[in-house]
Amino acid sequence: MKTGLTSVSFRKLSVDEVIALAKKAGVDGIEWGSDVHVPPNHIEYVKEVAEKTKRAGLEVISYGSYYYLGSGEDFAPYIDAAQALGTDTIRIWGGKKEKWELSGVEYEALVEEMRKIGILAALSDITVCLEYHGHSITSSAEDAAEFIKETDLSSVRMYWQAIIGRSEEDNLKDIDVVAPYITNIHVFNYVDGKQELLSYGDGPKNWAAYVDRIKKIPGERAFMTEFSKGGLPESFISDAELLNKLVK
Repeated sequence: MKTGLTSVSFRKLSVDEVIALAKKAGVDGIEWGSDVHVPPNHIEYVKEVAEKTKRAGLEVISYGSYYYLGSGEDFAPYIDAAQALGTDTIRIWGGKKEKWELSGVEYEALVEEMRKIGILAALSDITVCLEYHGHSITSSAEDAAEFIKETDLSSVRMYWQAIIGRSEEDNLKDIDVVAPYITNIHVFNYVDGKQELLSYGDGPKNWAAYVDRIKKIPGERAFMTEFSKGGLPESFISDAELLNKLVK
């Protein structure tokens, strides 16, 4: 199992500063975001970021895109960027509505779009992973599993993260529901709606349980810190220290 940093956690830092921070924290790699640090359609620049990451002894774990199902955007540039980065994983968003908000026609349109980009990605040996998040088609474990199952493609998978406000027990149940589809994990610790250090409160206990459950699922995965208390580099260093202990 690997650990990593999502570059979106530090949008105000430069690429070089993000790399230096990841290196200092002792994580294995970086998920580069498409919104600030590595936008698509700038392939030569993307290749430079990939080379800088590699020279630092870090892996490009994934391409954290802001492609939304249903947006009508062309997905091909994201595949080109992922290839330039040297990663086989692209994170996307499952639209901007939950399943209950969609008509049958709208839902089937999302499934069909997911199939199309999943097939396109598979041609380049890339897996497309849905963000597990509210206000999207993956707002619950059950809806996420059903949606991925309907695409019927091994190139369509998902990330997992703890749902804020749910108990450890319920989050563990969610892991079991989507276990066959989990690739990478976004890590954070919220207490009473407020982001805290991973070491705060029940954070260590909860994440030890989540890591243990996910480790039982066959395959290699990365646990990546997504945002840290106060958006501070020192908070990330603290979170990464605990995460490395839990994962490795």
